[in-house]
Amino acid sequence: MPDNNIMESANDIELEVEVTNILRKANVPANIKGFYYLRTAIMLSVKNVEMVNSITKLLYPTVAEHYQAKPPQVERAIRRAIEIAWSRDARDILLNTISFDIGVNKPKPSNSEFIAAIADYIRLQSKVKRWEHNV
Repeated sequence: MPDNNIMESANDIELEVEVTNILRKANVPANIKGFYYLRTAIMLSVKNVEMVNSITKLLYPTVAEHYQAKPPQVERAIRRAIEIAWSRDARDILLNTISFDIGVNKPKPSNSEFIAAIADYIRLQSKVKRWEHNV
């Protein structure tokens, strides 16, 4: 019988790679803290949809604890990472990659919109892969 810890680790690595690839495609710079906070926030939200539903009370504090930071620092760094990515044409890239569009009247997505859209995309892709594997 396989060791569940190994399977969880393999799934975690696969998830981290997938999130990293999407963030890189979206031009989120990897040399800022917001990249790492954002990646962790998305991974947590993929695993637990309630995280994104309670971003200030649950998600930011969880990410902050992981990085030994404060929740406002996490929120600000994620916002900045999204702003930088958006200024580098992330909108078009994300629209083509994950069909994510916030509409023409908004200059950029909120932190929760950005995190939720990517987490939902990954969650749905995972379901499709499992379904295709079982067919």
